[in-house]
Amino acid sequence: MCHAAGVAAPSLQSTFYVTALMPSRFGVLFSPPPSSWICLNTDGGVCKSTNLAKAGGLFRDSCGTWIRGYGRSIGIADSLIAELWAIHDGLIVAWELGFELLQVQSDCTKAISALIVGTVRRDSHALIRSIHFLCQRGWEVDFVWVPRESNQVADQLVKDLHQSQYERVYIDVPPAHMSNLLTRDIHGPPYSRGSA
Repeated sequence: MCHAAGVAAPSLQSTFYVTALMPSRFGVLFSPPPSSWICLNTDGGVCKSTNLAKAGGLFRDSCGTWIRGYGRSIGIADSLIAELWAIHDGLIVAWELGFELLQVQSDCTKAISALIVGTVRRDSHALIRSIHFLCQRGWEVDFVWVPRESNQVADQLVKDLHQSQYERVYIDVPPAHMSNLLTRDIHGPPYSRGSA
């Protein structure tokens, strides 16, 4: 069963939330999850000339420290499907890593909207149904829309993936060229809206 943000079902082992973080007028930074939660930033990308898509993401703790990245090519797909695959694969990796409190951050309003309470029907896309099924495990999952500017590390990670890499790859150490993005996410300065 799925629940709206802040509404928990006392008798269930798993809880599912959907929330949105609003950008500040002062700019946009990475929005860490609550203490003891793990953040999963996801992104999907599609090459305009070939329609070949990639999906991936990264896990961080509540201080913004890199835990692990992952990603893969998914073949021909549109951007919504790429974003949903990024979320789906991230949930699988999170479960394998034993995380019990997970905040999934995506800059794709369509993906987050597709996961909102009450929208999963029998005729929903199989990927959406699979994501909801994964959320029913014994953990808490919070889906959060974030501005694109605060998701730049996930965006760069997906851009860096090889188009021919169809098996999921794991990135345990952040690539050196991403260190500036990771540092800026934690310490600033904020990104201005529209800078990504």
